Amino acid sequence: MKKLAVIVTRGSYNNLLQVCEVLRIAATAGTQVSVLFRDEAALKLTNEKVKELLFSDG
Repeated sequence: MKKLAVIVTRGSYNNLLQVCEVLRIAATAGTQVSVLFRDEAALKLTNEKVKELLFSDG
């Protein structure tokens, strides 16, 4: 079985969306997925911040 480990540090909406999409595709393909949200990405997953839509400049 293939494995994928991802560390997410940036907390912009589009960054989190892209990471989640890549993880979903990998998991659907049968890949074992591990993810660690840290720094501003972890802060964006709190109840207070999850509703904020802040896009990166990119």
